[in-house]
This record gives sequence, C-alpha cells and structure tokens, in this order.
Amino acid sequence: MGAEFFADGAELDLAGFKTRVCHGDGLTEVQWSSQVLHAVVRHPLTARLFRWIHPDIGIRVVERMSPHLAGKARDTASVDQAAKAQREHAEALLARRQDLDLVVFGHTHRCQLVEVAPRRWFLNPGAWIEGWCYARVTEQGPALDRFATSTP
Repeated sequence: MGAEFFADGAELDLAGFKTRVCHGDGLTEVQWSSQVLHAVVRHPLTARLFRWIHPDIGIRVVERMSPHLAGKARDTASVDQAAKAQREHAEALLARRQDLDLVVFGHTHRCQLVEVAPRRWFLNPGAWIEGWCYARVTEQGPALDRFATSTP
C-alpha cells in the first residue's frame, strides 16, 4: 500500500500549519493497568511474537486480555481524566515548541478543539464510531464536525 507507520507520531504540514500528530496512546495514561498494557503491547518482543500469528487470532487475544489489563481505564471518569491529561500534555508541548501550530491526538475518543493561543490548537477528532465526529484542517485552521446520521 505504500503507507508509512510512525510508532511515535509524526510532524507534517496540514494546510500550512506545522502539526504534531500521534495516536496519544501511552502519553498520559492515568491508570497503572493502562501503563502496563501499553508497555506490554509496545514491547519489541510482543511485536515479534504477534508477527508469527494470524492477525485474526492476534485481535482475539487482545480483545480477551484488554478488559483485564485495562481495568477501570475504560470507565467514563477515567477516560475523562485521560482526555484532560492529554489536553494538558498538548498545551505543554505547544508551550515548549513555539514552532508547532497544531497538536493532534486521538486515543481517548473525546472530541476537543482548544485554541491554546492565536492560530495554535490542540485537536482530538474524537471517533466517528462514537458520536460520528471527525476533524478537518483548512487554511483557516482546524474544525470539528459530525457526520449526518440520517439518510435524505
């Protein structure tokens, strides 16, 4: 397919804005069980082992283990706390990196668009599968939108 994979995110130009984009997983985990899950999943040995099994089996293994390893990390209060920590992390990154205009994280699936300073933003596009959210970036800046849920 020619797609590049950036495990730790990437910096690119989006509509003229220097943008740091990454999934957000592992940046601000608030539950110790999430930290453990992240360390296990991202470990090079785990990656090597998963290369030896069929992807369908690997997905089933992760789906079975995730509720036990993630623990309370999926409850609403924990996700809200993680989303807040993620926003604070992005704001700190923008404060340190004056060359960045936009920081985009996902992971928490919480739609957020925060203008940290004039023409400098933190963006989490949310998840189309949870609320029909998506983001777009134009020369005017980022915006959050929702897919129409009814057919004409």
